[in-house]
Amino acid sequence: MSAADRLASALDAIDRMPRAVRRAATLAVPLGLLGALVTAFALAPLHGDAQPGRARYARSVHAARPIGPPRLAPARPDHSRSTPTATARRFLRSYLAYSYGRGPLDRVHGADPRLITALQRARPRVPPAVRRRRPQITTIQVLEQARGAVQATATITDGDRVPYALVVYLDRRPGGWTVTRLGDD
Repeated sequence: MSAADRLASALDAIDRMPRAVRRAATLAVPLGLLGALVTAFALAPLHGDAQPGRARYARSVHAARPIGPPRLAPARPDHSRSTPTATARRFLRSYLAYSYGRGPLDRVHGADPRLITALQRARPRVPPAVRRRRPQITTIQVLEQARGAVQATATITDGDRVPYALVVYLDRRPGGWTVTRLGDD
């Protein structure tokens, strides 16, 4: 039997199916294929060079207590911290103080100079109601995007009813991890 005959036979078999079964198959087959595709992407390594024993920066860190006001220091790459989570946390503490009108931009830690320049151009306008809020980092999740590049997503509460997410991207530089951009850039 040729391939064309087998195809014709299969189509005839589908035509002989009850209408309800054909409708269910019309829905089930694409959904099954979509599920298989999603599963394949979820199980595939992030990069072709991924090694089984290699450490990944994918973890969630829960703060045991609210984070207080930042210790202030000049803006520069974070050379003193060895992990992207610590650098992200340190940056976010100082950035939140700045964005809520509680600290100057030159006290933002762990930021790339180009990010500082971009923040200078887009100074936040902080209404008095927001200035009174106390932002706190409740969780930070760090995911490796590429070798030497991670995305950190922090959940922030500030006394408002709804916590919000703040995303930053970090690159590994010779001196340590540095925040290179915010998630909305």
